[in-house]
Amino acid sequence: MRISGYFFSAFFFQLSFPLLKILKEEKPDYLTAHLITSLPLILFTFFNFRTKLILNIAGHPKINIFRKFLWKKSSSKIFIIICPSNELKEKLVELNIFDYKKIFVVQDPHLNIKIINKLKFIKIDDEFFDNSKIIISIGRLTKQKNFHFLITNFNELVKKYDNLKLVIIGDGEEKYSLIRLIKKLNLEKKIKIVGYKKNIYNYLYCSNFYVSTSSWEGSSLSMIDAAFIALPILCSDCPTGRKEFIDNNKRGYLFLNDNKVDFLNKFDRMFNANKSEIRSQLIEAKKETKKFTLFKHYLNFNNII
Repeated sequence: MRISGYFFSAFFFQLSFPLLKILKEEKPDYLTAHLITSLPLILFTFFNFRTKLILNIAGHPKINIFRKFLWKKSSSKIFIIICPSNELKEKLVELNIFDYKKIFVVQDPHLNIKIINKLKFIKIDDEFFDNSKIIISIGRLTKQKNFHFLITNFNELVKKYDNLKLVIIGDGEEKYSLIRLIKKLNLEKKIKIVGYKKNIYNYLYCSNFYVSTSSWEGSSLSMIDAAFIALPILCSDCPTGRKEFIDNNKRGYLFLNDNKVDFLNKFDRMFNANKSEIRSQLIEAKKETKKFTLFKHYLNFNNII
């Protein structure tokens, strides 16, 4: 602990002086603090700058004692707070740390439509993608993504739907435990972990369903990618932002987080849905993805400041 604490302190102070110099000498109009936010929050607490501080709170932050204390201490120095979902905004309002009038929802600038429309047509040279129905799931192979739950329940699905296959895109610390689980269930011919892929859009384009079983999520960007590619979506109802995107089955399906029975029932519903229901969902989901383009992000951000 001493060593890690020492290196954190050294790293913190090494970054603080250049940032302090920029704020004092260059005096930019705005500074956005995103992901690593403690340093600018501390500096703005102890110094008065002409620069306006924008706090960008991502995903599903853990409100620990230190973060809560730091937010309270620096709240008067923060110009505005932006977050990616109404669910997170409501949580921040309930905490009563910030002036609610300062909190705004701005979706992440994720989609580059021109690039995606090129990447999705790149051919995948893999016999695994045959005439089967492909379920695709994307994310780091971590506890958060709950892939053990997905694989275990996929074993139930293939007993009912023999033509299903599961493709998982991602890498991480749970890779080998997931591989062992796949072997234990004798699903090597039905499940493939393809590792990290810079281009996920051609995999999405060659798939039939997008499924995410995450226990918690940030902005759930792979769900947005799947919606843009026009895949039927099944996601856990974990925080934050999914419920408002799916909106009571308007743009996909939600199952109760970590609930096996509800997961299997909702998959059955998605798999057997009539064409008009799926078509309506796909159209509405694609419309909603427009909120996640770079241009829309710029417009929203510009309107706030």
